[in-house]
Amino acid sequence: MAENNQKITSNEFGIDTSKLSKEQQGKLEESLSVLIDAARAVIDEHKRAK
Repeated sequence: MAENNQKITSNEFGIDTSKLSKEQQGKLEESLSVLIDAARAVIDEHKRAK
C-alpha cells in the first residue's frame, strides 16, 4: 500500500471543533487519520483482488 502522509483535518469533513480543547482536537484528528488509513487499505485490497 502506498503511504499517503497528507494530513487530514476535521475541517475537511465540516466538523466544528471550536468548542473542543486542543487535546480533544488532537484526538479527533488522530482518529480521523486512522479511519482514513483503514479505508484506504480496504480500497487498495479491493483493487488488488480484482
